[in-house]
Amino acid sequence: MAKKKGKFREEVLDIGCGLNPHGTVNIDCLKLPTVDKVVDVNRGLPFKSGSFDEVIMCHTLEHFDDFFFVMGEVWRVLKKGGIARISVPYFRHACAYEPNHKAFFTSYSFDTFEPGHHYNYYSKARFKVLKRKFFFNHLGWLLNPLIEHFDFFKRFYEESLSSLVPAWQIYFELGAIKR
Repeated sequence: MAKKKGKFREEVLDIGCGLNPHGTVNIDCLKLPTVDKVVDVNRGLPFKSGSFDEVIMCHTLEHFDDFFFVMGEVWRVLKKGGIARISVPYFRHACAYEPNHKAFFTSYSFDTFEPGHHYNYYSKARFKVLKRKFFFNHLGWLLNPLIEHFDFFKRFYEESLSSLVPAWQIYFELGAIKR
């Protein structure tokens, strides 16, 4: 484990940390005072396989050229059982359509990495979706208990209610599945 600020901490990679780093290793495409290493993630991550216990991506995944390539790199650098914590804008929210966003996300976007999923041939990376949570600006937070506990309501929200009460982001926790 790495030692940071006087206490032991897991190895955590924060991809796209900006001015708000959360990791023991903080990377971004810009040289900022909080950045440990400037990296173009579109070209890959310059770390050994299985280097990190955790990867954090807070509103960065939507900026990359190839979603499957980046998720493959995240999977590669995670240790067996490592966790990816990812926040992305929800596709129905107006902020999802900024000109520099290249991907759009629903609560189903990471299901393709689950073993046995019918579209999992796009990547060899395998993750178990451990958690997904919607975040709302207004009273939509009242929907979360129903969305989180009832799959049929999550589908009803995505297909019917989300146009009326759009979430502004979705948070995911993904567990890396490795042999």
